[in-house]
Amino acid sequence: MTSHALLPVNPQLALADDLLKLLRTTDTESRPDDQLEALTLAVAADLPVLLWGEPGIGKTAALTQLADSLDLPLTTVIASVHEPTDFSG
Repeated sequence: MTSHALLPVNPQLALADDLLKLLRTTDTESRPDDQLEALTLAVAADLPVLLWGEPGIGKTAALTQLADSLDLPLTTVIASVHEPTDFSG
């Protein structure tokens, strides 16, 4: 009996597949990876990502490392130095 693997049909799905493989081979602290998987899917779908949290906990560093490892562009926006109208158009 032969098993068949499903292959990604477009670049975003291929990227998501690569990201999920990377997640499965990366050691992280023991907890569900629901948030990390959601981030992976958002990045693969080319959706903007908003990380919210206290200063200095590694939000920007984590995304910079992820973008560098996947050779993806990353634009960092510090919301506290902008007005709401800067984002609404």
